[in-house]
Amino acid sequence: MTDEVVEVAVGRCPFGSGVGGNDALCHVTTGLAGRLGARVNGAATVAAPERIAAGDDECHLQVWLGSPDDLRGERHQWPPVTGPANGSVPRLTCR
Repeated sequence: MTDEVVEVAVGRCPFGSGVGGNDALCHVTTGLAGRLGARVNGAATVAAPERIAAGDDECHLQVWLGSPDDLRGERHQWPPVTGPANGSVPRLTCR
């Protein structure tokens, strides 16, 4: 752990033993970690290079406090921003 990144290792999946191949559940974990980091620092980026659902022995999360441009991961900011920056809202048209 440094002032810029917090690393977390989880040895047992919080969603149980049947998560193999279900990476969608990993987004719940990374989303929670990112939201917490963003609330503390204003922005956070989360990378999960190792995931139990992907067949790894443990989940390893890296929570970067801030949003480095050269880092790939889920970006979070606080307060949350919804919609596009220009204020327009996309419309769906059913035909």
